[in-house]
Amino acid sequence: MASIQTSTASVSQLAAPVASGVMITDSVPSRKRHLQKGVSVSTHRTLSHKRSRINFSSTLYSRLVRSALDSLDKRDTSAIDQLTSQILLPPTSPDCLTTESLTTILTVLSQHVSRLDNRAVTPLIQALLKYDFLSHLSDTQFIKSYSTFLTVLVSGMPKWFSSISKILISSFTVKSEIELQPIHKTLKYVIQISPASFSTLPLILRRNFPNKNAPKEDIVHYMENILYLLTYCNDLRYTVWSLIVENIIKLDVELQNEIDDVDDEDLNAALENGSGDETDSDSNNNNDDEGNETNFPELANEHLLPQSPNLSDKEDAGYDADYNEEEEVESELLHEEGDDEEYNLEIEGITDLSSKLDAVMQLIFKSTEKSFTEIGLEEGNGITLFNTLISIFRTFILPTHYTRCVQYLMFHMVQQQSDLTDSFLVMLLDVVFNSNEIASNRIKAMQYVCSFMARAKSLTRGQLLTVMKYLMSWCNEYVTEREKEVGTGKGGMERFAMLYCVLQGLMYIFCFRFRDLKKEDNDEEWELRLDKFFNKMIMSRFNPLKFCNETVVLIFARIVQKVDMCYCFSIIDKNKRERLNGIRDATANSESSLNRFERKQEFLDLEAYFPFDPLMLKDSKKIIHQNYIDWQDFDDSEDSE
Repeated sequence: MASIQTSTASVSQLAAPVASGVMITDSVPSRKRHLQKGVSVSTHRTLSHKRSRINFSSTLYSRLVRSALDSLDKRDTSAIDQLTSQILLPPTSPDCLTTESLTTILTVLSQHVSRLDNRAVTPLIQALLKYDFLSHLSDTQFIKSYSTFLTVLVSGMPKWFSSISKILISSFTVKSEIELQPIHKTLKYVIQISPASFSTLPLILRRNFPNKNAPKEDIVHYMENILYLLTYCNDLRYTVWSLIVENIIKLDVELQNEIDDVDDEDLNAALENGSGDETDSDSNNNNDDEGNETNFPELANEHLLPQSPNLSDKEDAGYDADYNEEEEVESELLHEEGDDEEYNLEIEGITDLSSKLDAVMQLIFKSTEKSFTEIGLEEGNGITLFNTLISIFRTFILPTHYTRCVQYLMFHMVQQQSDLTDSFLVMLLDVVFNSNEIASNRIKAMQYVCSFMARAKSLTRGQLLTVMKYLMSWCNEYVTEREKEVGTGKGGMERFAMLYCVLQGLMYIFCFRFRDLKKEDNDEEWELRLDKFFNKMIMSRFNPLKFCNETVVLIFARIVQKVDMCYCFSIIDKNKRERLNGIRDATANSESSLNRFERKQEFLDLEAYFPFDPLMLKDSKKIIHQNYIDWQDFDDSEDSE
C-alpha cells in the first residue's frame, strides 16, 4: 500500500520489485502435475510469469489511477501529470505503457467519468485521444475499452464531442470501412448520445477530406467510410454526397487543366497508365479507339467533309492574313528546346489524377448499384438518394465549366430505370426554359439535354420523340415571335443565343439518332415532320448555320444531304464568304486580331460543349459503356439501301 501512496514515482519503478516477488511466489507449481500434463516446468513458469505480470499491472494501474483522482481533491496534480507523461511516451520507449495497462487505465477512468470534469485532467484526456489506437485494432479488448471510454466521456461531458469526432473521422483515410467497424460503432453511439452537437459534424467531415494531392488510397478509404457513415447517420446524406461530388469536381477540373497542355499521343499513354487494373492486349486496343473519340471523330479525315467549290485552298485553310511562317517555325523550335522534365511531370500528374478519378468513380458506381434497382426504388432508398443527387447536380455540377468525368455519375444512374431518365430530362428542361435562371446555366442545361439524348442507349423512342417535339415547338414559337427583330440594328445576334443553343442541340441529336427518327410504318417519312422543321429553321433570318458550332453544322449538313432531307452547303459557303470578306475589310482597316476573331464568331457565348463525349477513364468507361452510344459514321451504303 505504501507504493500506491508514492504516486509521484515512476510506474515502472513501482512495478519492478513487486512484480518480481509476485512472479516468484505464484510460479511454484507441482512438478507432478506438470509431468502428468506433459508440459515442461520451464514452459509453465514462463506462462505463469506472464499471467502474473498482467494481473499485477491491472491491479497496480487500477489503484494508481484511483489514487491520482483522489489526489485531485487535495489539489495535487502530480500523479495525474505523471500518468499523462507516461501515456505520451513513444512506443519505442522502455517505459511506455502496454495495451493491457492502458486498458486498465481506460476502464477505471470510464468508471469515474464524473471526476474528469476538471481542468487538471484535461491534458490526460487529450493524451488518450492522441494515442495511436489504430495500431491496435486487432486487440479486441483494448479497442472495446477505448471505445467505451470515448462514449462514456461524451455522455458525461458533451463538450468533448467535437474532439472525439475529429479523432474518429480522421481515421477514415487509414483503413477501409470493413477494418474500421469498431470505430464506426463508437462514432454511431457518440452521435446518438449527443444529438445537440450533431451540427459540428459537417465541418469536421469537410476539414478531414483528403485534398486532391493526397494518395489515391487515402481518398478512396475516406469516401468508403463516409458512405458507410450514412448507414447509421442518414441525416448527413446531403452533406456527405455534396462533399464527394465537390471533391470529384476538383479532381476533374485539375485533370482537364493538365490535359490542355499535353500531346494526344502522350495523353493516351498517361490515361492508360492511370488505371491499376490489367487487361489483355486486345481489350486495350479496342478501348484505345473508343477513348480517342472526339465529338465527331470523322472530322479528323478531311476527305470525309464536303469540299467548298467556291473557296480557294488558301482561304479555306485559315483566316489570319498576318500569318508568318518564320514565326511559326521559330516557335516550334523553342517548344522542342523546352523543359522536358516539366513536361514529364505534367504526364505523371495526368496519370495520377486519372487513376484517382477512375477509382472514386468506380466506388460510387458500386456503392449506388443496389439503390437504383426496382427493389431499391420501391423501398424508398433509391428515390431519396436520387433526389439528393439531382439537387447536388443542379447546384454543383451543372454550373461548373467544362467537366469531363463527374457528370457520368448521373449519366449512369438515371439509366438504371426509365422513370429516373424522365425525371432527369424534366429537370434539365426546366432549367433550359426557366427565364429566372442565368443564361449560362440555361445554355449548359441544353447542352446536357442534347448530349444525353444522343448518347444514352437506354433512352426509349417515346422519350426521344417527346423531348424533340417539345424543343421543336419552342423553336417554332420563338421564330414566329422574334424573327422580325433580326436586322433591325437594335443589338447583336447574341440576343438569340438560346435559340441557337436549342437548334444546335437538335442538330446534334439528329446526327446521332437520325436512323431512329424515320417513321416505323413508313421509312420514307420523318417523325415530327423533321424535314419541314429543319428546312424552315435553316431558311429563317436567324441563319443558324452561321452561328452554331461549325463542326456540328458540317456533320449535320453532310448527313441531311445524304438522307435527302435538305441541302445546306450553299448557305454554308455563303456564310464563309461573308465572314472572309468581313475579315479582309477588318485587316485593311488594321483591326486587332481579337476583333477579327469576333467578326468570325460574332458572339462567343455559345460553346460547343457536349458533356457526355467519350469518358477518358479506362475502367469506369467499361461500366458506363453498356448504356452508351458510340459515334457511327454515316455509311454511303446506308443511303443506297
